Amino acid sequence: MEKMNVAVGVIKHNGLILLMKRSPAKKYYPGKWENAGGKIENGEHKEAAIIREVKEETGLLGRVIRPGRSFEVMAEDIIFVVHPFLVEVPSGRVMLSREHTEFSWIPVEDYVNFECVDSIDLDFKNLDLI
Repeated sequence: MEKMNVAVGVIKHNGLILLMKRSPAKKYYPGKWENAGGKIENGEHKEAAIIREVKEETGLLGRVIRPGRSFEVMAEDIIFVVHPFLVEVPSGRVMLSREHTEFSWIPVEDYVNFECVDSIDLDFKNLDLI
């Protein structure tokens, strides 16, 4: 089974975190809420990947506060090797890309009130946020 390295960023601003709703056109987890993130390109450093993904998906310039513990998630036909990061942004003015349809700034513990991707709790746990 194929493995893909992905960087995931829990975006923080003024004590809240950003959740985004995946487009219904996405192959994996359409319409589910998630953190920012995506594939780490060949030769790309993990921290550079998450800063790039945050900018692409939200229009925000972030800085990595700290990395979390990496973990694996099995999807339908692929294993995602997830590298989580806590990312702070100076502004809450999100400009979504086509990858997402909605966003919400929430206290981290409120993520349970959203229909999220299967492994989102691991993002938070591996960053010691819950």
